[in-house]
Amino acid sequence: MKINNDYMVLTPNGFKDFDGIKKSINSYLEFILENGKSIGVTSNHIFVIDNNEVFANTLKLGDYLETIDGKSLIIGIKEDKNKNNVFDLINVADGNIYYTNNILSHNCAFIGSGDNVVDAKAIRTQ
Repeated sequence: MKINNDYMVLTPNGFKDFDGIKKSINSYLEFILENGKSIGVTSNHIFVIDNNEVFANTLKLGDYLETIDGKSLIIGIKEDKNKNNVFDLINVADGNIYYTNNILSHNCAFIGSGDNVVDAKAIRTQ
């Protein structure tokens, strides 16, 4: 059963449905790209680079992230060890790959982009 009926998210294959948004509290890494884009994610967030899944905590300065406009060089990485609100899309249609801040991201079905786990109520709904 679909939870979210109001919104869609942009993916490499157009706009797709997703079930909802999971909020949690976690520390995060912020990646600053040469094209002016940036994204804050948990350390075990997954990016898609050259059709491979790559964890955020393995990326370094000089690596590239896939963006809506092509690859862009990582020119800065900031770590925020404070606990912050983080958000993740749940069950994006056709592979859980979507753009966040115009940067290609991935999440797993039933698992968020970090240590986020879907609430038991949402799992029962699925």
